Amino acid sequence: MPSLEELMRSTDIDTVYYVLCTVEHLTTGADEETIDTIMEMDCIQDFISFAMADEENLSQLRLPALKLLGNCLTGYDSVATVQILIVETH
Repeated sequence: MPSLEELMRSTDIDTVYYVLCTVEHLTTGADEETIDTIMEMDCIQDFISFAMADEENLSQLRLPALKLLGNCLTGYDSVATVQILIVETH
């Protein structure tokens, strides 16, 4: 995942979009270990920010970010608790 995390720091919106889509696909039907790995990424807060983005130039990032977070939250109580705590702090 380090290379995906590095790509998430890109200033190119298309690159970030494709990384979000890639991570979203990795989380679709994933096991708990994969979800945990995604949740431990340094850029998890970026996923949340993109899911809540109101800026027009970031609107294309909203849907894959929401799908990714939804995939991470379904089925694993410990992951859901961590995510809720992250969202409540911002």
